[in-house]
Amino acid sequence: MVRKTPKELRAEEERMLKEINDDSTSKKDAKQGSNNNGLFSAMEDAKQRKEASYDEIKKYFEENAYGKQGTFYLNDQLMMLLRQKVFFDQTSIASLIRKLLIENYFTEEELKKVYNSENQ
Repeated sequence: MVRKTPKELRAEEERMLKEINDDSTSKKDAKQGSNNNGLFSAMEDAKQRKEASYDEIKKYFEENAYGKQGTFYLNDQLMMLLRQKVFFDQTSIASLIRKLLIENYFTEEELKKVYNSENQ
């Protein structure tokens, strides 16, 4: 590993400070833009969440369904096969199980009920 010279360190610090300032400026602009979107945007968002389709609800839970941890057991051969397939699919066991539960186990009514209770 090569040490950086003081000049290189100062240049890197200045670059990082500039990036931070640019990010904060863009966030302020975005915040001001969101305030100008309309007075009733929160009400419109609530209405859209209430009228969400089944596919939108499934997508929401696939992206945001994190929380409690659970345990399941498989015999050695099945667990090895599961880990291999998950590795080759470049995903995690948790995301695979989450997707399978959302797609195949929970009913549409159950998912809508949980979705509405979370988004009130």
